[in-house]
Amino acid sequence: MDQLLSIEGLELRALVEDHHESARSHLTAPAGPTLSGVVWLSAHLSAIEHAIYHALPPGAASQTAVHADQKIARKLKRGLRLLERQLTGDSTAPTGFAGTTLMTALDAHAGTELSMIEVLDRSLTPDQMRTVLGRYRDALQHGPTRPHPHGRHTGAVEPFMFALNSASDRIMDALDSRPSPLPRTPKAPRRLGKWSLYVLGVGSPNTDRPPRS
Repeated sequence: MDQLLSIEGLELRALVEDHHESARSHLTAPAGPTLSGVVWLSAHLSAIEHAIYHALPPGAASQTAVHADQKIARKLKRGLRLLERQLTGDSTAPTGFAGTTLMTALDAHAGTELSMIEVLDRSLTPDQMRTVLGRYRDALQHGPTRPHPHGRHTGAVEPFMFALNSASDRIMDALDSRPSPLPRTPKAPRRLGKWSLYVLGVGSPNTDRPPRS
């Protein structure tokens, strides 16, 4: 299977598989599934839709691969939404969640993702594959952090839904003090102004250029 993929295709596949395993490790932890697993897999599914669906060329092979992936992704999102409600103490959530079913769907999803990567690798140039790889990484860092089983996640409306769900999830994460264990890009340290340094007792408001903190 590896010989069929270019270096860029292998890199994309390795990254996708790594995120699958990160989600799996959190969902099958000895103490039971955690919200970190919900975050990892939710972000991964959204990143696949945002980066890979749009990059696939038109044609029967692409349509077949996307249809198969969507079918399993919807099942995963419904399962994640139910698990999220149970883990957050929602008393109205149905009981008896079967983690085995979620893991089976996750295994099947790995197969549909590989099919899409193979279609991409046959159709795109190395530069285009690197663009897809960068788009996937960016989507994982800045995309949704919660499952969204409802609504349309393909076509022209997908970028709008991606941005809307991402913004709403960030607000809810902040309100719930909920961590997002994803590879986020660290923010650059903020430079303190003259008055901030003066209040801290390490500068003067008359200093033209305060030293870096």
